[in-house]
Amino acid sequence: MASAALLLLAFAGPSSAVEIVSERAQGAGVVTVADGGSARGGPDCTCRYFGVNYRLGETVCLRGPEGPRLARCSMVLNNTTWQSLERSCPTSARAPMTLAAAPLCLPGG
Repeated sequence: MASAALLLLAFAGPSSAVEIVSERAQGAGVVTVADGGSARGGPDCTCRYFGVNYRLGETVCLRGPEGPRLARCSMVLNNTTWQSLERSCPTSARAPMTLAAAPLCLPGG
C-alpha cells in the first residue's frame, strides 16, 4: 500500500525564511513547510495603488482608460488583484445656492 503524504503549508511573510522539513512518522511521509510566523494566522495580503497598500476587501476609486471606476482588493489564484465593480466612482457636487442661503453684503461692513 502506498504511503500518503501530508503537505502542511504555513504562509510566510516577505521577510520570513521558509524551511522545508521532511520526516517519517509511522510509515507515512510527512512534509511540512515551517516559518517562524505561522502563529500570525496567515499573511497580510494587500493590493497597491499609487504607492498605498489596501487590505483585502477594501474598495478604491481607480483611474483607468475608461475613466475612474470602483475596484475591490481581492484574491485570485493566490495573488492580490483589483476587481472592477463596473460602477463609476461616487462624486460630490456643490449644492445650488438659494437666495436665502446667499451671504448678504451690507454697506459699511
